[in-house]
Amino acid sequence: MELIKSMIRLPWAMSAFGAQQIMNFVKPEDRSNPARRTEASIYSVSRATQGQFDDLVWAAYTFGDEVQRDMVDLMVDMLTLKAFKPRNVARMTQDIAQQTAEATRVFVPGKSSRLAIQQLKNNYEVFNLVKNVHNILNIPRDGEYPLKRMIDKAYTLGGYADLWPSKVWVTITLTPFRGKASRFGMF
Repeated sequence: MELIKSMIRLPWAMSAFGAQQIMNFVKPEDRSNPARRTEASIYSVSRATQGQFDDLVWAAYTFGDEVQRDMVDLMVDMLTLKAFKPRNVARMTQDIAQQTAEATRVFVPGKSSRLAIQQLKNNYEVFNLVKNVHNILNIPRDGEYPLKRMIDKAYTLGGYADLWPSKVWVTITLTPFRGKASRFGMF
């Protein structure tokens, strides 16, 4: 019964959350950056939601997020007529041809397919490092990110593993707070 109640409450909570974010944007605390609080809140909720995903759902979410971003970019390009410029059409055609050639190479038996399998294994390792970066580095949830300590912790992982968490951590923590370096113990 509690499960049903929780499932019924979730859409209402998400609607109220959306309304709160609109209010944060319309009446911002920081007039110089009206989107800051909204971005931070949405980022926090997104991270909490993603933390509930198992590997398969997280991979599907990541794939869907990438497709959604590409579709939004394409729609913007179409609205601004950029999609119809010869240079852009040539780039899209080249991307499609390159992806088709790569898919064909992967599925043809031989050395290429063995390399593709090894690349898949490497990608899965990176996927897990990226997915679990918050837990690996014990990133605080309070919004204060001591940059030097986090980077030092990432480099204790050693070898290949230390590169990805440090890059991913810097990217995902700095993105919602562009221009707010003092929050991260940098200054």
